[in-house]
Amino acid sequence: MKSSIAIPERVLVIAFLVAACAVRFIGLARYSFDPDEIFSVRAAQASWAGLFGIAARDVSHPPLFYALLKIWLVFGPPTEGWVRLLPAMIGAATFVPFYALCRRLRLEPGALAVALALFTASAVLIDYAQYARMFSLLQFAGALSILAFLVFIDSGSRRAFWVLTAANVLMVYAHYWGWMAVLAQFCILLLLRRDRLKTYAVSSALVALAFLPWAWTVAAAAAGQGSATAQIRWMGAPDWLNVVWLFGNLTGAPHFRHATAVGLTLFAVPLAFLAWRLVRARAFAPLAFILLVAVPVLATILLGLVTGQPVWGERHLSMVAVPYFLLVALATMSVPWPRIRAGLQVALMLWATLAGAQFLLTQGRMLQWGQLVDAMIEETPGRPLLIQTAEPWLCDPIVYFVGRSGAHDIEVTLVEDTARAPPGDRYWYVVRDTTWTQAESPVRILVDAGFRIERMLAITTPSQRVVAYRVRRGVDGPVL
Repeated sequence: MKSSIAIPERVLVIAFLVAACAVRFIGLARYSFDPDEIFSVRAAQASWAGLFGIAARDVSHPPLFYALLKIWLVFGPPTEGWVRLLPAMIGAATFVPFYALCRRLRLEPGALAVALALFTASAVLIDYAQYARMFSLLQFAGALSILAFLVFIDSGSRRAFWVLTAANVLMVYAHYWGWMAVLAQFCILLLLRRDRLKTYAVSSALVALAFLPWAWTVAAAAAGQGSATAQIRWMGAPDWLNVVWLFGNLTGAPHFRHATAVGLTLFAVPLAFLAWRLVRARAFAPLAFILLVAVPVLATILLGLVTGQPVWGERHLSMVAVPYFLLVALATMSVPWPRIRAGLQVALMLWATLAGAQFLLTQGRMLQWGQLVDAMIEETPGRPLLIQTAEPWLCDPIVYFVGRSGAHDIEVTLVEDTARAPPGDRYWYVVRDTTWTQAESPVRILVDAGFRIERMLAITTPSQRVVAYRVRRGVDGPVL
């Protein structure tokens, strides 16, 4: 039987699939675990009861990713490379439902190439595929849900109903923001296909019923702790710039002046043609994908306003990446002039490729906690080694990598007073100087309290700097 996929398209798809896998698998062990990844590993290393208890007390995320990681760790060690291989595989597997969506939307060859290029080279998708958290799982489950939703709309069959229900259960157990996609689907049916609304309501009720045991568990944990939002109180209220930066990150930004503005303008061109087309003749697919992007963003903002607790975060809103890329690809087909359409499609592919390549080549994207701990151990004459910090965010990774070093004569303590010294003549004090809010620097506070700064070590990213000071009793002043 002759294949329904043309040979050139097959070659194109295979090439993009290989590239998508390569950029997600290369460099998985390049950086140390960060504090959130360490939380994932600790949850996965707990007993099954402990895993669910940790996830419930954390409140922030459902337990599915931790459960998958626990199973994954049966087959390999808790190292950066092995642990991150799991989300990388999930991120690469998202290519399959993404391409199925492209086929279902009947994208022309140029638009298909745009969609696959955006997916393959997206810094957002690559970043979360190499991150030991649940965001690549949310993107995978979201793509499956959209595909099942489109099949359900077209056929309305019992099989489509159950596939959609299962996909949405997977999605809401991947991340709570999966419910935003359920809301978006409801809005699509309410505006465009009310004949499917009643059946979809039954499907959503079954999803809610399947989610109820976990919702009850989390509610009980939150009640015991006295708050369900304590861990996200640091979140600030979003403004229009947050929305701009969300889509700026999705479009990608090569390293040159005003790259974000240029990228947003480039992507806005096909979307403007699409808007003009929709004014003249309403089309289901573009309107549906507009809602799949817009509803989660707007609902996130509205939820923060209603509850008084902002919940904006680009991590969980990365769920709109898949429908956004498909919407942009669809939009290029609205450009009426073939040469301009082809040129625009080539420009979009080149932009995505350049932005993705520069992201992969960027050095120092994550803090090297393991290197910092190893350096403190190496540069401490005599033992035992004492390490202090005043911030839990710093204490957790230091404790983790001290434990992984195998040393048994290292003590890590969390203190409130910068100038409070432990017993002994020498210790390390670690600060995150990008969040230091006191009027005087930690160096000045320590020196004024009678200590001498012997050595300074630092790990940095473009937006973070963590500094470790080797402190010794004395009044000679700082030596850096």
